[in-house]
Amino acid sequence: MAIGIAAGTAGSAAATPVLASYLGPVSAHDPVSYGAVIAVLALTALAAMLVPVVRALRIDPARALRHE
Repeated sequence: MAIGIAAGTAGSAAATPVLASYLGPVSAHDPVSYGAVIAVLALTALAAMLVPVVRALRIDPARALRHE
């Protein structure tokens, strides 16, 4: 998740000239916008990981190993 966020931030910083024409009144270097997008993506990724993690924590490790 961190690698994806870092790569996306670097990519959007590199694409600033192209992005500036689509943003309208918002600056392409607006730190609040960058922070908000990073926070939303991080929360979405954490929410997506929550269900499999809870499901994996409910499994007895000895039973899972015996099944393999």
